[in-house]
Amino acid sequence: MDLPALLPRLARALFVVTLLGGPIAAATPTALGATGSVAGRVLNVGTGQYLTNARVSVRGASATAFTDKDGSYRLAGLPAGTVTLEVFFTGLDPATAQVLVPAGGAAQQDFNLSSVARYGQQGDATVRLDAFVVAQQRETDAQAIATNEQRFEPNIKNVLSTDALGDVLGGSVGEFMKFLPGVTARPRGRARRTGPPVRGG
Repeated sequence: MDLPALLPRLARALFVVTLLGGPIAAATPTALGATGSVAGRVLNVGTGQYLTNARVSVRGASATAFTDKDGSYRLAGLPAGTVTLEVFFTGLDPATAQVLVPAGGAAQQDFNLSSVARYGQQGDATVRLDAFVVAQQRETDAQAIATNEQRFEPNIKNVLSTDALGDVLGGSVGEFMKFLPGVTARPRGRARRTGPPVRGG
C-alpha cells in the first residue's frame, strides 16, 4: 500500500468530517440552553372582568406567575419547546393549555375562565335567575375574589368582602371593623382609646 498516496485522501476526509461535525457540535449547547417566554391575560367570561391574582404555572416545573390588576401575566426563562400551562382562580374551573415556546422569542396565550356550576356549560355569561338569586351571585363573586387574594398573599392577611355583610354597615367604618377577625369593638362609655383593640391588644 502506497502510504504517501493515501495521505491526501485522509486529509480530505478529515476536512469533510470537520465541516459536518463542527456546526452540529457548536449548535447543540445553544439549542439545549435556548429559552423563551409566554405572556397573556386571564378573563372571567361570566363577569367580563379580567382577574387579579390568578395563578399561572407550568406543569412539571416551578415557574409560576400571578396576574396583575389588568389580568396580565408573564412567564420568562422557559425552555424552548412545548409546555403545558395551568391556571387557577378560586371559585372558577381550572384551565390548561399547551403552548409552543419559541427559542429567544415570546408566545401569547390568553385564558377565559368560567364555572359550569355558576354560568352553565358554555360559559357565555347567560344567567337566567330571578332578582334574589342574582344578588346572591354578586355576593359569591365578591367573596371568591376576596378568598383568592387572601389565599395567595405571602404574608398573613385577612380579606373580607363588604357584599357578604349586606346593609349592616350603614356607611360606618366602625361597624365594618366589628366583622374583621381579631378586632374587638368596644361600646361607648368605656375608657377612651386611641384605636380599637387588635388581637387582644
